[in-house]
Amino acid sequence: MRRVIREFLLTLSFLSRIPLKVSADSYYEIRETSKYFSLIGYLPGLIYFLGRESENLIGYAISLAIGYWLFDLFHFDGLLDTIDGFLAPGSRERRLEIMSKSDVGAFAIFYGILYLLIYWELFNRLEPIIFLYGSVFGRLSINFILHFSKPAKSEGLGRVLYPYDRLNTLISLIFTLPLIFNPLLFLIGITTSFITGFFTAYISERKIGGYTGDVLGGGCLTGQILFLGICYLV
Repeated sequence: MRRVIREFLLTLSFLSRIPLKVSADSYYEIRETSKYFSLIGYLPGLIYFLGRESENLIGYAISLAIGYWLFDLFHFDGLLDTIDGFLAPGSRERRLEIMSKSDVGAFAIFYGILYLLIYWELFNRLEPIIFLYGSVFGRLSINFILHFSKPAKSEGLGRVLYPYDRLNTLISLIFTLPLIFNPLLFLIGITTSFITGFFTAYISERKIGGYTGDVLGGGCLTGQILFLGICYLV
């Protein structure tokens, strides 16, 4: 039990800004954090749920500010870098170089703003519980990317999660089972996570030869917005 708690806290430290005095003793411990990715999603999901439940602009803004600061800014930065790299012309090496830079290009600015506008509109229209589901299944998308792909580089965040134990995909999936009380949302979540993971892995292998930490973060938010969009349509 102590080991499970330590691995969960390590994952929380790995995927958030929450200050925790816990560090990995080995690369093996870091790789094992992947089994808890969907479980971590309940925390930002709860923040967004409570903010949306407030039904006022101030509550919306506070919950988004806290949720993004503690959890999703990492992933948003990865999304922007991934957009810049994938849409840039040139070789795989050139795309990886663009993704590794700290500046933001025109592609990232345009599509990043578009993403936020769509997310804000959905935040105003969808039921609060949907944002809890979105955060959980968005992070499950990371597991599917890891499941279907390999690192594009011999270093970096993506590399420390490799080799990936595919059993961790099943474990992360099991952590989503409390959400089965709404079968329709659960089915949409599983489907969008799988689709996001599979196609992100496929596209990233063609564009840069595999995933990076940026691709994993971008995949998380892509899975989340895809889930929200489908819930809006149905």
